[in-house]
Amino acid sequence: MKINQANFAAVTNNYRDKVTGIKKNIQRLIRHARLESGFSIIEVLIFTLLSSIVLIGMSYATLISIKNSKESQNKTLSTRYMQQAQEWLRGEKELDWNTFVDSLSSSTYCINTIPQTISEISTFLGTCAEDDFSLGTSFKRELTIVSINADKTEVIYKVQIYWHDGPNVATSQVSSLLAQWE
Repeated sequence: MKINQANFAAVTNNYRDKVTGIKKNIQRLIRHARLESGFSIIEVLIFTLLSSIVLIGMSYATLISIKNSKESQNKTLSTRYMQQAQEWLRGEKELDWNTFVDSLSSSTYCINTIPQTISEISTFLGTCAEDDFSLGTSFKRELTIVSINADKTEVIYKVQIYWHDGPNVATSQVSSLLAQWE
């Protein structure tokens, strides 16, 4: 076949049309790929909603965990403060039973600070003031002598610890008996 100018132009135009068609196909595929690779606004909103629900749930669980931890810490401290008062009473009882029993009356004592000796207990007579949470910065401790038997051989007492638990005042208590011949 002889190549002349007319044939050359026809072949060139044919190739040019094929190249243009290929270019258009490639551009269409690129545009389609771009549209398919993105997220629709609905998908983004659903993802955001689900993520928010998960984060709120995790935040709530963390908040509950912190609250329970603080509650447990306060109960542990209240137990320690009760034991401290009980040990002091036992120690004073062991020093001298007669002084111990003669110093007490069936009353309530505010013992946010432990007296040096049992004979000083009368200076602590009365319940703690309503806002007197001076034991360990947020607790108060009261000792109530429930009863002293007639022959003064047994003393029944109760130690109560109060602390703030949010807007409420929580309490824990222990009751026990001290006898002269234990």
